[in-house]
Amino acid sequence: MKRALASLVVVALLAPACTPEDEGPELPPAGAAFESFVDAWNERDASAMSELMTDPSGGLGRFFGEDLGDEVEFEVTPGDVATQTTTPEDASPTATSTAQYSIAYSVDGSEGEPLDGELEMRLQGGEWLVDWEEASMWPGFEDADGLRVVRKWPPRAPIRDRKGRVLATGPAPGRRYPFAATAGSTVGHIGSLTRKEAAEGDVYEEGDLAGASGMELAFDERLTGTPGLRLDVVDGKKRLETLARAAPDPGRPVRTTLDVRIQQAAAGAFGGTTGGAVVLDPANGDLLAVVSSAELNPA
Repeated sequence: MKRALASLVVVALLAPACTPEDEGPELPPAGAAFESFVDAWNERDASAMSELMTDPSGGLGRFFGEDLGDEVEFEVTPGDVATQTTTPEDASPTATSTAQYSIAYSVDGSEGEPLDGELEMRLQGGEWLVDWEEASMWPGFEDADGLRVVRKWPPRAPIRDRKGRVLATGPAPGRRYPFAATAGSTVGHIGSLTRKEAAEGDVYEEGDLAGASGMELAFDERLTGTPGLRLDVVDGKKRLETLARAAPDPGRPVRTTLDVRIQQAAAGAFGGTTGGAVVLDPANGDLLAVVSSAELNPA
């Protein structure tokens, strides 16, 4: 009986030494933090991204807005997140994570191949923060320093008279007017857009050539079509890779009721008279000629 009692005392004395070692506080899930960061990234929410970054950047809004613009869309997909904990000598344990992701770009609905990358995450103040930088937008291209959107306009469609004779033809740069001042004010001309004029639409940029008067202006959208788009990852002026592209949509020709021969005859009859005159088809009211004493020569 005494031997059994002594054994129990020994076990009781040794029991505290056999308890598991304190494992420390449980780490917050890095995967959930990364998914929140990706959600903000996909929404181009620069403010929310900055709050989840180790080095908040004040240039995120500019990058997502001016650099990419509305023409470019992207989708980031989160992947696996691996967490590593290290305990240096005479120091508190530290935790880092490596998060996999892919990013796919599209322009005008045409999507390119996704790029795969990874981001480091650090536990700071009990929260996971992401080591993000602009280069995270183009993973796999170490020499790249940015993205560039290249637009290429299709050839501008022609304007013809009712018989099919060409009144205006060729691309906007170097647009040709075979009949020069004949119906020149009615046909119109091409001009370079100011920043204010370009901002009034959602297609043009400052300096683009567009219809500035007459039918060139009135039917500009029809004649112009829409530009092809190409998204490149670049090193300065050097294109490293095309990430996505969309083909241009050609413009459509305009066929008018004007008749060049009647226009020339009317202009000859009008001579040097000040003012203007029109010639109508009495059968249907079609406008056959428009004459002005101050006729524009767009050629």
